[in-house]
Amino acid sequence: DDLEGITVIDTTRFAVVLERNREVVILDTSGTELKRTKLELNGELNSGLEGITYDSEQKKFYVLNEKDPILLITLDENLTEINRDTLSFSKDASGIYFNSADNILWILSDESQMIYKTNLSGSEVYEKYRINVKQPEGITVKKDGTKLYIISDINGSLYVFNLE
Repeated sequence: DDLEGITVIDTTRFAVVLERNREVVILDTSGTELKRTKLELNGELNSGLEGITYDSEQKKFYVLNEKDPILLITLDENLTEINRDTLSFSKDASGIYFNSADNILWILSDESQMIYKTNLSGSEVYEKYRINVKQPEGITVKKDGTKLYIISDINGSLYVFNLE
């Protein structure tokens, strides 16, 4: 119900976030549920979990709460909460990607129309980029760092940007 984000864990598992239920669910590639946890969050039902990404080396998930408050929640591989940080650099958060090459997070904001490159707690913004994408909801970067992909919810479009 109300799927908002997805991330690959390994060749046999992936994780999704459910916005309204405030849940993180781990599934195998055939769709069988392996594990589920509910995060304790207040606020409007449509301002809940928005994005998830995974650090396979440290075995940590990074999960975004959209707004009121904007949160970056770190979970271990068993979906136990490790840390919860309030983000203050944008109006909302709508997507997230972990870059293992640089050990940074790319955080997408729909309302701010921005992409932010941050440290793993979101407390330090290294770079930011203004984008002209209506209702951006998902973000990922090609492994070699040459392309950035953003998905738009409102028009069902995939935007591809070349990175230097």
